[in-house]
Amino acid sequence: CGTGLSSHEVAQGYRRVEDPSISVRMRIASDADSNYKQELPGKTALLTWTTTPWTLPANVALAVAADATYVEVEIEGERLIVAKDLAESAIGGDYRLVRGFPGADLIGLAYEPPYRLIDDPRAYRVHSADFVNMEEGTGIVHTAPAFGEDDYNLGREKDLPFFHPVDLSGKFTDEFPLCAGTFVKEADREIVDDLKERGLLYRYAPYEHDYPFCWRCDTPLLYYAMDSWYIKTTAVKDELIENNRKINWYPMHVGEGRLGDFLENLKDWALSRDRYWGTPLNLWVCDACGETVAVGSRKELVDLAIDPDLARTVELHRPYIDRVELRCPKCGGAMRRVPNVIDTWFDSGSMHTAQWHYPFENEDEFKENFPADFISEGVDQTRGWFYTLLATSTILYGLPAFKNCVVTGLGLDENGVKMSKSKGNVIDPWDLIGKYGADTLRWYLYSSSAPWKSKRLGEEDVKEPLYKFLDTLKNSYDFFALYASIDRFDPARDRGGAPTVLDRWILSRLSSTTAEVVAALDSYDVVSPAAALERFVDELSNWYIRTSRR
Repeated sequence: CGTGLSSHEVAQGYRRVEDPSISVRMRIASDADSNYKQELPGKTALLTWTTTPWTLPANVALAVAADATYVEVEIEGERLIVAKDLAESAIGGDYRLVRGFPGADLIGLAYEPPYRLIDDPRAYRVHSADFVNMEEGTGIVHTAPAFGEDDYNLGREKDLPFFHPVDLSGKFTDEFPLCAGTFVKEADREIVDDLKERGLLYRYAPYEHDYPFCWRCDTPLLYYAMDSWYIKTTAVKDELIENNRKINWYPMHVGEGRLGDFLENLKDWALSRDRYWGTPLNLWVCDACGETVAVGSRKELVDLAIDPDLARTVELHRPYIDRVELRCPKCGGAMRRVPNVIDTWFDSGSMHTAQWHYPFENEDEFKENFPADFISEGVDQTRGWFYTLLATSTILYGLPAFKNCVVTGLGLDENGVKMSKSKGNVIDPWDLIGKYGADTLRWYLYSSSAPWKSKRLGEEDVKEPLYKFLDTLKNSYDFFALYASIDRFDPARDRGGAPTVLDRWILSRLSSTTAEVVAALDSYDVVSPAAALERFVDELSNWYIRTSRR
């Protein structure tokens, strides 16, 4: 897509993938500024580990855990430095322990990077970082501030240089000639081969892990440092968590777990997108003095516009809105709109207000209908629409946007695989409706399992309610209609005599079934009412009608 995404969008698209896992030698260049002193200059290397070889050209630092113990080992004539707790898994084979020391001794070491592409005295040094763990790898973390959240934060903290040899399409620029013009994920193999040829590759192995993919275009996402406009959602984190607890979630674990966990680790909302069409980011910046104005309505746009007639009639989406220039209220200069559009999730997340065109009109209707009594969507919307509704309403009104939410599962094909256009396994519901009727499909969805359970939508599964329930109900009515027609039954005239025992029993069952259905539906339970109605129809057909026949 070539644009930044928000954290809630990234959270929607993780999948299990296999990437290259490599350990790389980074030889010590100078120990002058550290407590560690090498015994074999030129033959001692820091061993670092990564599952993203393509980020190595942007390496500017290494990170260690200051309070952990590190060791220097000798194997086949070379010295390698790794964390003590990871030495056995990271080194492999027979090695000799030379010495141990705290990670803090490594701080300040200068090393030779696999690709020395920048000349900056701040680069290619060892630093301490609290994100270094002893669970996998070598205990020495390759750091590229342009391509990772932890890396970025460490870069800001330590004032590291930012080297960005990748363009917005995810391809290497001419700053990395070896792979210029190549998509970064496709460059892994070439980089690994180059490291091996130069004697820097220590180990290579395939590695399975969770990796984010774009929820819209299904391509792998890149952690990529870029300028963006944000909504500071972390400022209302506590309010978001509290409002989430006010919502009745069905099932509860979606609100408490899936969304609740996301809110506990909330990040600010990256709002701006780099697209040629969309809802414009409503910010204009003055060419002369840099003043920034956020326009809040069409009226305000017309009042500030250099050409009011254009502002009054222009289509309010990019690219058309970009023709509107404003008069700077501070210096009188021309103001131009920033080129970004906004996250489409902000559009959908604002529907609680936008659907009423509030606050410009319909104040009574808005207040009467906010918060909404009920919404329903798929579980994949937990960190999408559900979150953005909650975030925008909390920021604007201090309240959740809805009171109750029924979360639905995903549609699966006959083999239990999630339906997807890209996989070509989508079943057209109109085909099923054409064959078996809309009520058959509806009843299958109601009765087969709780709404939040994913459901197979194979033809054999869907048509089952037709034969087991709907046909029985229809046959019961047809039986009544047949004899009512023969006897010229008139319900207003033919009241019948005193009810029989069977009459009283079926009326009692009708009353108790009605109460059961109403109570369950009031609790947003559709499965229990469906089962209750199926039992009632079975009793009506197989007991009441059959036993009452003349």
